[in-house]
Amino acid sequence: MPFLTRLFSLVLIVAVVVGVGSSRSTAASPTDPASDGENRKAEDQYAPPPAITANFAAVVEGDTGRVLYAKDLHQRAAPASLTKIVTALVALDRGRLTDIVKVDVDSKKMEIETNSSVMGLMPGEEITLEALLFGLLLPSGNDAAIAIAKHIAGSEQQFVQMMNDKVRQLGFTNTHFVNPHGLDAPDHYSTAYEMAMLGRYAMNNPTFAKIVATKEITIAGKQRKYTLENANALLWDYAGADGVKIGFTGRAKQAIVASAKRNGRRLFVTLIRSNARVSDSRALFDYFFANVEMSSAAILPATATATARPTGTPALRPALTFAWTSTPVPTATSTPSATPTSSATPSPTATDTPVPTPVPAETDKVSKQTSWQDAFLSFPWRVVQVAFSLIGGLLPH
Repeated sequence: MPFLTRLFSLVLIVAVVVGVGSSRSTAASPTDPASDGENRKAEDQYAPPPAITANFAAVVEGDTGRVLYAKDLHQRAAPASLTKIVTALVALDRGRLTDIVKVDVDSKKMEIETNSSVMGLMPGEEITLEALLFGLLLPSGNDAAIAIAKHIAGSEQQFVQMMNDKVRQLGFTNTHFVNPHGLDAPDHYSTAYEMAMLGRYAMNNPTFAKIVATKEITIAGKQRKYTLENANALLWDYAGADGVKIGFTGRAKQAIVASAKRNGRRLFVTLIRSNARVSDSRALFDYFFANVEMSSAAILPATATATARPTGTPALRPALTFAWTSTPVPTATSTPSATPTSSATPSPTATDTPVPTPVPAETDKVSKQTSWQDAFLSFPWRVVQVAFSLIGGLLPH
């Protein structure tokens, strides 16, 4: 009998160990494959936007004006030839496309002295304002910018004042110009946000939109013909791209305000101080066109700075902290800016939509743990029953 007692105890211990191990395994491992799939889907849905080389960036939804992506959104920086967006706006406001402009600009001298991009104007040329706008916006002609300024205002200084008046009229307080072409100069600055909104506003003008979407054109002045090619490489390289302006200076590096439309939805990408504006733009366009639901909820990247804003500026969501990263959200340090408003061509008002926060993976695990009642019910009592049967078979009958 002592042998049978020891055997009975041993069987009971084995049964308890097996049962506890089984219940723990059940608690630790989710048994619902659909739930696992949902978790993976949530992680895929909130995958962070691509890394880019630009120091300052914005992605703006065309219809609503909502900021979908922000990187030092309101930091002042040299805008380079993005300036020419406003040069064109003032010219379209105050001039007629059929105006004949008498040119006194020497493009060859400008190329030598300032390393300017030019359309090729020379003193004595007579050419329409429309042709100069093509020369301004396609090859980014600094000579065209000066010719336009002198024709519209009589001097560059007076024209620049008109440019600054225009941006103030639109409600922008973080943009200021000292020339009509964008060459680096003290007190000549803008921000990624304001340049994106200026590009969005400008694309409401059909003439502007037609010009910036043109890949190449041949125009004629009194002296010669000009074959102009658009310097915006996205027009050739990216499906749906249709504007607006590129720029480059030593302080701005590569800059761009880009527009693209896909499936009836337009996005604007602005980059300043980029080392690869084409690939940066493509990556952001691809990401936000592919993630329609995410971008319509105005989700910012995990590395973005949620900048401070004055009353009236569209709210920027703080960066989401995803379950699979422990990177802290940076503190806001940027200078705020105003929301553009215009009585000439009003843009849709930006609206805020609550963003659902992804459920961390840890929360899912906790919710799938079994209670002690579940553990009791899942205990392998069948093993104990078999053990008793075996012992019973060894006892004398």
